[in-house]
Amino acid sequence: MENKPWALISEIGALGYPEELIDIMMKRFHVVSHKDFLQNLQLYSPKVQVLFCWNNSPAVEPSLLRLLPSLKVVANGGAGINHLDVPYINSLGVKVTNTPGVVSSATADIALGLLLASARDIVTYFTLVMPAVAVGNVAQLAVDLIVSTLKMSRVGFIHTDCLIPMAGNNPYTTCKEDAEELHTPAEVYTAAEQKLAVLQIRAPIIQAKSKKFRQLLVSWIKASGFSRTIVLSSSHAYQRDDQQLQSAPVRYLITPSLMKVSGDALKELGWRELEKVAAFPGLTDTSAESRLYIPGGGITKGLYTDGCAEDLPLAVLLLFCSEGDNIPDALTLVNQLNDWLHLLDNPVSSRQEFTACAAKEHQNKSDTVGPV
Repeated sequence: MENKPWALISEIGALGYPEELIDIMMKRFHVVSHKDFLQNLQLYSPKVQVLFCWNNSPAVEPSLLRLLPSLKVVANGGAGINHLDVPYINSLGVKVTNTPGVVSSATADIALGLLLASARDIVTYFTLVMPAVAVGNVAQLAVDLIVSTLKMSRVGFIHTDCLIPMAGNNPYTTCKEDAEELHTPAEVYTAAEQKLAVLQIRAPIIQAKSKKFRQLLVSWIKASGFSRTIVLSSSHAYQRDDQQLQSAPVRYLITPSLMKVSGDALKELGWRELEKVAAFPGLTDTSAESRLYIPGGGITKGLYTDGCAEDLPLAVLLLFCSEGDNIPDALTLVNQLNDWLHLLDNPVSSRQEFTACAAKEHQNKSDTVGPV
């Protein structure tokens, strides 16, 4: 394999290619990142024969093409090629490839589903559960558990440049046929019987676009007509104050709009509202204003604040935790949510038990869940 061609890519990790994909590419190519290429043009410039363009990076512009005298192929990772000057590239004797049709069926299915959902108000009055990308990925694990256990159906996705672009196989596969389905960073699932919708977010939010992403979510939530939104989240356990250390690790926040409807139900559950902390810890001035503090909580605080400002019926269910094996934390969060929404009759202590309970619940078909 010493005669493998050289390929130029954007970068590995971050906004570039996942390391797992690079392992596959390196079986067929010598791979050099754009940064390394520019730092050693004399070595790499005459060698590169393939340019892989992923998420429009590296930009296929004349200034770059002039540095690639041996280039034979520009391989675009996607169906669209409107960002490529194909006639100019072809005039250099370089072919252009793309991946047409790779997601056509999935896109058509989801588009039709969204059209039907819009026409029939399928998700109107549903409860929406979604994760904040936070410490330990506890909320995302909890949402995965809910989706897989309740065998929820995928009905749509959110496409945005606010999330790090990624794609992968079906995380909830049950057979060989559905294992090859393409899944994206933000997808919507529903369970009609429980009147439950779930938004799963699988990719980190680009920090500079956090506010834009929150605005997108708020706009979508309002347009969809959800009866309430529950944001699952987590926060660094080591930053708890004394009063938080002396009680259970679960806290909640609730907007005034939802408080009118569900405030009494939460009080009956015995949950504790997230305490505000001193804006300047250590000062003895008791008149100093306190603040909401959710370290490691990602967009949780911002989304809650937006929910208050937009009069959204929204609650946050939050768990103090540490990085590590966070499956037990996810189970705790799901059980707390189940206490409120009554998705299953009994609390569970393991993923297997949760799945078994859900199968029995699905068979009985005795419960439907609506707003409290």
